Formats: sequence, C-alpha cells, structure tokens
Amino acid sequence: MTRRLITFGAPVLVAAFLVAGVPNAQAAVAAPASASGRCAGSHLCVFQNSSFGGSYNQFTMPASGRCVDITGFSTANQVSSIDFPAPGSHQAWFYDAGHFVLSLNQNHYLKDLSKDTSASGGNANDKIDEVIIC
Repeated sequence: MTRRLITFGAPVLVAAFLVAGVPNAQAAVAAPASASGRCAGSHLCVFQNSSFGGSYNQFTMPASGRCVDITGFSTANQVSSIDFPAPGSHQAWFYDAGHFVLSLNQNHYLKDLSKDTSASGGNANDKIDEVIIC
C-alpha cells in the first residue's frame, strides 16, 4: 500500500475540489459507531464484499489541514462497501485509474456499491483503486 501525504492548506484544497465540481455521494447516515461493526471509529474502511463482508483495508485519518493519497491496497478494484465512522470533518474521494468515482463524508457509509452510481458511469462496485482522505 502506498500512502502519499498531500500538504495543501485546507482552504486551497477545498477550493480546488469545489472548482473541479466534485459531487458528494448519496449515503445513509451511520450511527456514531461503525456501521460495519468492524471499522475503528477513527478510520475509513473499504470492504471487498457488499454489506461489509470479506477482506478489508482500514485507513487512519490525516492530521488536520492535510490529505493523504492511498494506492496499492489489497482490496483495490474489489471494493464493494465503505464504512467511514471517523469523527470530525474529514472527507474521502475515491478514484478508478485516475477517474473520480464518488466521495463520502465522515459518519456515512455505503453498504452496497453495486447500487451507487459512479461519476464515470455505471455503478461504483469494484471500481476503486485510489483513496484521498482530507
């Protein structure tokens, strides 16, 4: 797994993503605890199967005002559900071969990506190979 720290100031980063027109994912609000019951409260988890099943990767939150770009994780191109119980105001953007797929705010989850639309067309299931968390 490759983690690359991006050190833009938070206002610059937010402005860059808003200018790029990054939409927010439509997601159900999770309870304060993890929706999956498997993801630590200060992390973002991507699961191989829908309904938070199978193998998963767990990513920690970057320091305030920083972003981390994560590639090469074991469930890349197999992600079928996402749990993001981390407290605070972090957001995650998900990509497939450099193309934006979807984004997700903290305290939200997506239980079955085959039912969520990808910004690049079709559904978002098995299309994530890069995660940026800010």
